[in-house]
Amino acid sequence: MLRGGAFCDDVVINLVNRRFVPNYYDLAPPGNNFGDAWAYDEDAVKAIGKFKVRRGGSQDNDGRVVADDYPTAVFVTPDGKKLDADIKGIMPPAVLVEKLRKVMSDHADWFKPVPDAADPKEAARLAWELADWDRALKHIEAAGKDPEMTYLRARVLTCRGEHEKALEVAKAPPEDSPWWDDVETARGRALLNLERYDDALKAYEGVLEKAPKGNRVGEALYYAGLCHWGSGRKAEAKKLWRRHRAELPHDRLARRSAISLGLPEAEAFMNQELVDRKGWW
Repeated sequence: MLRGGAFCDDVVINLVNRRFVPNYYDLAPPGNNFGDAWAYDEDAVKAIGKFKVRRGGSQDNDGRVVADDYPTAVFVTPDGKKLDADIKGIMPPAVLVEKLRKVMSDHADWFKPVPDAADPKEAARLAWELADWDRALKHIEAAGKDPEMTYLRARVLTCRGEHEKALEVAKAPPEDSPWWDDVETARGRALLNLERYDDALKAYEGVLEKAPKGNRVGEALYYAGLCHWGSGRKAEAKKLWRRHRAELPHDRLARRSAISLGLPEAEAFMNQELVDRKGWW
């Protein structure tokens, strides 16, 4: 559930990879595990310690999941000292990013400031990966207009909740541009966040049709399904999510498509983005 939620989000992935040394493992040994038994790591369990989970996760009839006792992230220094900074529960990406920022602020000795790159484009990319929106926009402006900066500007504005502005910015370059599908998916995301589901669906369908071998296909499949779901076309949504799982099982959003299918098909709790989109940028 954690990997299908905030931890498969590109903003979260970037921030974690830039400011932490990530390690994913499962607490449950293979004999007691109905999910990722391969991920059990006895050494990690010994190093960090077992967690006293008083109450297991549960899903209400409306699909809302409560797992407030489950660890989302724990933090350990290179010398093996565990920081008093555990993050618990299931949460959308925007909330997790704020909690990660608090960890970095509360333990500033371990998170020295990252200087800007000399080149404006590199500085813009770095600020985006650090989820530093104001800094990113400053460097995007300095870098000038090109399709990559258009993509970054639209995505940053979306993450800031400025979806109308993001939509104004996300003008796709010519279809032979290597950034065409990136900008078009950014446009789709702005439309989706404005709940213009049919318009967003057209953008994602265009990506699937015109860039079927591009690196945005998995994103287009998942979010096209979400557009159908938002419009009440649940059967059509599930067709796309099944296709995503089957054709791109290792895509970062494939797990989110899987949990969108819900119990018992996906053997997982419901994707919380289907229940409440607040905090899902």
